Amino acid sequence: HYCGIGVHTILQCADNLWFSPISEECEWPEKSKCRAAGHFFTSSIPTNIVDESETTHFSQLNIVYPPIPCPKSVQGHFPDPYDCSAFHYCNGGVDKPGFCEPGLFWDKKLGCQWPKDVPNCVHKCPQNGESLRFVAPHSCCHYYECVNGHQKEKVCPLHKLFSVETKKCEHFQVVNCGARKNCIDS
Repeated sequence: HYCGIGVHTILQCADNLWFSPISEECEWPEKSKCRAAGHFFTSSIPTNIVDESETTHFSQLNIVYPPIPCPKSVQGHFPDPYDCSAFHYCNGGVDKPGFCEPGLFWDKKLGCQWPKDVPNCVHKCPQNGESLRFVAPHSCCHYYECVNGHQKEKVCPLHKLFSVETKKCEHFQVVNCGARKNCIDS
């Protein structure tokens, strides 16, 4: 939970990350200082990581975030090659894509951070002309789309906001804007 400027918002950390009441950010459990009776605790809210055994709306992530090559001998988190807000967890040759809370970017050392704290990450369009969509961290109405290898900023239609989960403009009542501002002009 986060309260800012008098507005209560429920935020969700990516899988394996816990909210730190000290830093007010999502961190690795051992850094989060989040304990209850000597035990770490997490939310029961569904995670943002794809798990084939789960049947949640997040199961579409493997389509939204194409898999990266994961050698069987490698385990760890890796940035998405195109989308700054996405990452991949490789384990035993299996790629599990994930994404940061809306409005945050993935940093390979620190996890999900504010875009200003990950200055070297820039959304990239694939050279093969594939059409990808990226979150615009400044607004819940805006997004970037790759058109013929170039990024174009676009705006969702009235009453719709850009969803991190589906990478589409969805009805405003079902979209989690997270840290993004509600519909500001860029």
